[in-house]
Amino acid sequence: NPGTASQPFATIQKAASVAVAGDFVNIRAGTYRETITPANSGTPGHPITFQPDGNAVVTVSGADVADGGWTVYRGNIYQKTVALPVTGYRERITGNTTLLANQVFVAGKMMIEARWPNVANSDDLLNRADFRPVPNDGWTTTGGTTLRDAAIPDIPGGWTGGTIWFIGWFIPQTSTITNAAAGRIQFPAKAEEKFHDAYYLTGRLGALDAEKEWFYDGTKLYLWAPGGGSPANVEVKQRNYAFDLSGKSNITIKNLRVFAATITTDSDSTDVTLD
Repeated sequence: NPGTASQPFATIQKAASVAVAGDFVNIRAGTYRETITPANSGTPGHPITFQPDGNAVVTVSGADVADGGWTVYRGNIYQKTVALPVTGYRERITGNTTLLANQVFVAGKMMIEARWPNVANSDDLLNRADFRPVPNDGWTTTGGTTLRDAAIPDIPGGWTGGTIWFIGWFIPQTSTITNAAAGRIQFPAKAEEKFHDAYYLTGRLGALDAEKEWFYDGTKLYLWAPGGGSPANVEVKQRNYAFDLSGKSNITIKNLRVFAATITTDSDSTDVTLD
């Protein structure tokens, strides 16, 4: 289409590829699953403005739909073959598709990666009570770390190959579990005294034992949807950025919703307005 009101472009990116200083990109209602990278900058007093068309509700999303094709794995746990950006975790973002970790959403709410102890309230992810306190004298740091805690459950498939997340002072850390037995796990990272007040375990399918939890093995996504039953309205994060304004200046983004993504700039970006 030519990008007129009667024959609009199909994507925001198409408009962003032709918009120049002083242009307004008016966006029709809907969810746009794309990263917008403007081809041009605006000029002082004449920005390029991205905004809804009238009172339209516009969402730019970093997630794609993952509905359909779900089959029962066991009980209320369903499985689906899907390609997610990462298996496990990355240390840093280096581009639009290098996610730090996967995210899964149902009906717009973020689900929780399967773990122990479980999260009591999925809307309160900073509750320290959801972490397991390290027992007194529970750590041994010879040749890595051994954690002894009688409360560690014996899950199907065991904890070996999973991940421990631990925190003490203010620096959280993760490490791969290399050996596990009843009430004991071992991992190569050395947990210093001030860095091991609390922990949780994740990264194993056997930890998936409650609704709103998921697990990804690199090929299949496993999910216990809220309320049980076949998952619907599922989305998975695929992109870091809703807008990539690196190297661009005099850009205004007004009254747009951003979901499962962020807006990035760099040291060469100036006079960017997020309204």
